[in-house]
Amino acid sequence: MNRHSSYSAPRGERPLHSHSSQRGRSSKRNTYNKRSWKDNKTLFTLVCYILPFILINLFILFLAISTPKAEYTISETKDYKTVDLSIKVRSLLPIKTMSVTLESEPIELEKEKGVYSTTLTTNGTLEIYVVGWNGMSDREYDHIATLDDGAPSIDQENYVMENGQLIINVEDSLSGVNYDAVYGTDENEQTVKPSSYNKDTGEVTFVMDTSLLNVFVPDYVGNISSASFSRVVEGIDTSTRGEDFPSDGKNGTNGAGGGSGSSTEETTKAKETTKAKETTKAKETTRPARPPKPKRLQKPRRLQKPRRLQKPRRLQKPARPRRLKKRLLQLRALPQLLPQPPLP
Repeated sequence: MNRHSSYSAPRGERPLHSHSSQRGRSSKRNTYNKRSWKDNKTLFTLVCYILPFILINLFILFLAISTPKAEYTISETKDYKTVDLSIKVRSLLPIKTMSVTLESEPIELEKEKGVYSTTLTTNGTLEIYVVGWNGMSDREYDHIATLDDGAPSIDQENYVMENGQLIINVEDSLSGVNYDAVYGTDENEQTVKPSSYNKDTGEVTFVMDTSLLNVFVPDYVGNISSASFSRVVEGIDTSTRGEDFPSDGKNGTNGAGGGSGSSTEETTKAKETTKAKETTKAKETTRPARPPKPKRLQKPRRLQKPRRLQKPRRLQKPARPRRLKKRLLQLRALPQLLPQPPLP
């Protein structure tokens, strides 16, 4: 009798043919052959050569075209005399040169924690120029007009002068007119204060007792403008009336002298002679002028005869080519060359 036992030999004592049979079965089942990406030449070239080359060139290009950027701020003025300027430069590479000019004049800057600062005292065109380590540059422009460096304006064309008063208009658009400091001086160099002023309309009124008044208008910064106004008295000067018109009647017409009759006769004769001369001149001038002779009419020009039309030229016959002429001559000579049939 054959009895089955559950005993199994250890692995070391098992026959080798069983492992080989299992390997053959596994090799038949798994037909996919695993390979590394390094075995693929195209993939290896792309990853190890082409991609690093592109990335390195892009980084170099980015550094080469990197441009510095200058950012500046101008603070608001409080006294219309000074204004603060601060500049900050943003750049990946170090800054090679930097210059700041106001109306083409260089300005000294103070650097603190990467910020350049200075104080401006005049108006003008501001220019900021920055150059990076790679040669790329940035240039910024701005016009500063917040400082009051001009005097107030006095309207010397539209003013009122009447009843011993002078009314003028003044204006200052930045710091404003200091109306409390406005004054004037007369021809005796005496100081004259304005009698009244209106800050809303800019009118200033002076009492003008003399013929000349110099007006001085300052602003809150200290700029002063001046203007002169004069008064002219129009009328007749009666101081020399007695000399021009004497009462004796010799040099004037107000006196009653003894020779009045003879003088009147002489004047009447003179009037008559002048009238006679005027009438003769008038007659000479009023003679009718002879009318100008009419111009002779020019004879009309004869019309030219129309030209005769030329007859059209006859068309020339086209010349026969030489080959055609030879062919015709040969055809004409054919009957002579051919043998003639015998007569019956």
